[in-house]
Amino acid sequence: MSGTKDSAEAILRFIVGSTIKNDALDQLTEVVGGVRDIIDGMADSARNGTASSLARQGLHQSFLAKTGTAVCIHKAHAPVDGFVVVAWPADFPRYILMVRQHGVTGAQAAVLAAHMLRDLEP
Repeated sequence: MSGTKDSAEAILRFIVGSTIKNDALDQLTEVVGGVRDIIDGMADSARNGTASSLARQGLHQSFLAKTGTAVCIHKAHAPVDGFVVVAWPADFPRYILMVRQHGVTGAQAAVLAAHMLRDLEP
């Protein structure tokens, strides 16, 4: 396997391959294309988008990331809370970091995640 696209298909085939018949697995070809689009988007977010603080930290990994901003539901109310999910290494993720930060956007939560990841690097 090489690259994110092959990894996404391999992961999907592994997950569903043992539970459904081959003809049904073949019908998932379009779904795999959609998964590839999502993974490509997450890689772009980590490089150039709302989670690009990951790329700017000089970390020695490639990442997949998705940020989000939602209405705060804490008792100590703020207008929003920021969320980020980071998976790495991008070509075949083995680790996931999920961050929720009170009172900030998802892009700002990605900055916190980048700092956390920098502190974890050897």
